[in-house]
Amino acid sequence: MSPMELVIHFKGEKRCVGLIYPESYSVDKIRVEALKIARVHGLNEAGQILLTVMNPDNKAKVVLDSDFGLNRLFGIHNSMDLNTFEVEVVPVLYPQYPDSPLLQSLMFNLGIHLPSEAITTLNDQFNRAEHQSTSKVRHPTKDEDDLLSNWSGDGEEPTVPAEDDGEEGDGEQPPPTVSVDDTAPVEDSDGNEGNQHDSDSDADIFLDDDSREFQMFRNYLEKHEYKLDADGVHRLRVGDVLRDVSHFREVLHEVMVRKEFNINIKYSELRRYYATCKEPGCPWFVNGARLNDRNGFWLRGYHKKHECMLTKKYVKVTSTWIAEMIKGHVTIDANVKISLLRTYIQEKIRLKIEKLTMYRAREKARVLVNGDHSKGYEKLFQYAATIHQADPGAICKVLCDAVSYPENNDFLNGCRPFTGIDGCHLKGKYVGVLLAAIATDANKGIVPLAVCVCEIENTETWTWFLEHLHNYLNDGRQVTFISDRQKRPLNAIPNTWPSAYHRACCRHVYANFAKDHAGAKLRNPFWRAAKSSNRHDFNEAMTLIKEEKIAAYNWLEREMQGYTWSMHACDRNCKVERTDNNASECFNSWILPYRDRPVLSMLEEIRCRLMKRFTKRKNEAKA
Repeated sequence: MSPMELVIHFKGEKRCVGLIYPESYSVDKIRVEALKIARVHGLNEAGQILLTVMNPDNKAKVVLDSDFGLNRLFGIHNSMDLNTFEVEVVPVLYPQYPDSPLLQSLMFNLGIHLPSEAITTLNDQFNRAEHQSTSKVRHPTKDEDDLLSNWSGDGEEPTVPAEDDGEEGDGEQPPPTVSVDDTAPVEDSDGNEGNQHDSDSDADIFLDDDSREFQMFRNYLEKHEYKLDADGVHRLRVGDVLRDVSHFREVLHEVMVRKEFNINIKYSELRRYYATCKEPGCPWFVNGARLNDRNGFWLRGYHKKHECMLTKKYVKVTSTWIAEMIKGHVTIDANVKISLLRTYIQEKIRLKIEKLTMYRAREKARVLVNGDHSKGYEKLFQYAATIHQADPGAICKVLCDAVSYPENNDFLNGCRPFTGIDGCHLKGKYVGVLLAAIATDANKGIVPLAVCVCEIENTETWTWFLEHLHNYLNDGRQVTFISDRQKRPLNAIPNTWPSAYHRACCRHVYANFAKDHAGAKLRNPFWRAAKSSNRHDFNEAMTLIKEEKIAAYNWLEREMQGYTWSMHACDRNCKVERTDNNASECFNSWILPYRDRPVLSMLEEIRCRLMKRFTKRKNEAKA
């Protein structure tokens, strides 16, 4: 049989899984792919779903419950030259009972079936009824209701009694206005009869009135603390106690997005909140107040029934709210594409988000994941102190004078006296430049020695950086630096390392040379001259350049006067034949993913990568 494309449908969502090969596929494999899609709706077990497939032979849907039936359907699809195998996932009605999948399969094959939405609604009703029948439902007593009125705000907002509108799936309760007789016997979870007071209320007789009142209030907060529903959906219920008004606004916004409506806010203060539906004449309203001890914000009144036409265009979704939803994706890939994020949000909340809003949301999500740029610099001194405490052999300076320097470091223990220096631009909110010094070990591997974050790259910053580098690394050896012929580090080296040699990076030299003198006839003799290990070979290469183009020869004589750029003229102290600064360029590329982070996050990422690199080399050397 030829391979076919597997497509899975569930609650209006259509997802292409990929090609399947009938010879090696089974019902269990399809069920695994279906559960990946249905898991977000709370269906994560095989007994909670049925797989149905359209039989093209008789144009009827059948339940896919065995590999025999699967092979039969594959055969029919191949005989009719169909290249798509579409499977629809149907939730099981009352999956709590063992025989429910079997009975539903028989009904389905006979042509009797319910839509997925109806099955979900019936399951919710059943679960709610089971929960109410097996758990002790306790409404606030009259004393508790009066107590909350005393502990809440001044009550200026209207509090209209909410009526149950019959909407299934929300489960909001009417406001706590029903008086319950405290002396009525209530059967507890163990089957014993007792008073409606809590089990620890026997000790309340030893408390004074204020302590007993506070204990009653604390018990109410513990019982009515707002929590997400089991399906992960935010739902409001009268009597719920939230942390504060900000938490109340967040939950209300989640409800607005899920039900696709907007509101008119009458009051939105720390001590009270009151809002109505945006559509005139709609009875929907919500009313909350702060508790006087500021330990919570409770929902005093809520009428959830709408009598208006809800419309998606009124839903207000901010970039801050979206940032919370996409921060998981940004954690995995900080540069995740906007198109992918828009698709994810549209699948999640069924709203079309503007591209500019998504850009802002991604930036805010980066702040949530990596930290704020403006706050990163505040912790640099603490960061330096932590590095010194964790590794006394390291050095981390933040614009301060050096007091002492460690005696041992990687440069002194195993590196050649050859150091590449270069700077790269940062890409964060405050930009800046990162200066780096890169050494070479005896195995010709690169060893990052130090990095420096500064506002701008100039002679002053390079001098400050090289001064501390000199104090840290100077062991009496003559050091050779290689750079890209920029004037700023060249001016700083004589002032900080008077005895140091300097080489020019030939790759940068040729890049400038090729702007006016390009072509293979000049490129080949140029690199021959740069790699010449004796003066004779160097002169021959320069003669070829002069014969080919006198202007190119004059450019090298003029621009490279005073610079060491050919191997034959290099110092022989460091025993390194490199004529380029590729080690520094490799380091700049190595840290590229972190150059847009806040300064503290960036430095910590670089430090962690360096520690892993050094540890790996140490283990290799031991082996």
